[in-house]
Amino acid sequence: MKNSVYQIFFIVLILCSTYSCSKPLEDKMIGLWEVQELSFQGQNYKDSIRIPIISIDDDKIILPEIEDLHPLNHANWDVIEYSKTDSIRIISENKMFNGNYMILYTQDSNDELIHCSLISKQTTLILNKIDLFPE
Repeated sequence: MKNSVYQIFFIVLILCSTYSCSKPLEDKMIGLWEVQELSFQGQNYKDSIRIPIISIDDDKIILPEIEDLHPLNHANWDVIEYSKTDSIRIISENKMFNGNYMILYTQDSNDELIHCSLISKQTTLILNKIDLFPE
C-alpha cells in the first residue's frame, strides 16, 4: 500500500512538472501579434501581407494571408518539448509557415511591448504582441 502511494505521488509530480514547464511558453504565445517583418528563403514578404496580424489560441493559429501564395491561413501549433530553447511547431499547408521555430523574446522598457522573433530554417517572423487591455 505504501509503495502505491509513493508511485501515485511520483506520477502526479511528473505530470505537474511537465505541465508547468510547457504552460508558460503557451501563455506567452497566446494572443494577437502584429507582424513587423516576414522573410521566407531570404526574400522579404512584409509588403505582400494583406493583414499583418497573427492570432494564436490554445492549439490554432491564424496566419497572415500573403499575396500570390497559398491562401489557407488556418493552422495548428504546439510546443516542442525536447528542445533546450523555447520552440514551437507550426503545422500548415502553407509551406512558408510550416515548420519548427526557435523563439526569442524581448521587452522594450520604453514602450513595454513584447517582441518575439520566430526563426525556422526558411522563415523569420518578427512580431509585436498586441495588448488589448493596457493598464
